[in-house]
Amino acid sequence: MVDTGDVLVFLGERFALTVRHGATGALAPVREEAQRRPEVLAQVGSEVAVSSVCST
Repeated sequence: MVDTGDVLVFLGERFALTVRHGATGALAPVREEAQRRPEVLAQVGSEVAVSSVCST
């Protein structure tokens, strides 16, 4: 059995907000990368953040 949980994504012009229900597993690397390199996230925009979340 695979349990992925639920992820809700709210996207605005200057933000991407995720709300996760279930295990943290898959999104942890995305969050860690954004925290390590906030200057990159500021340049590429919220659409890229959502793309990263959707591709995990």
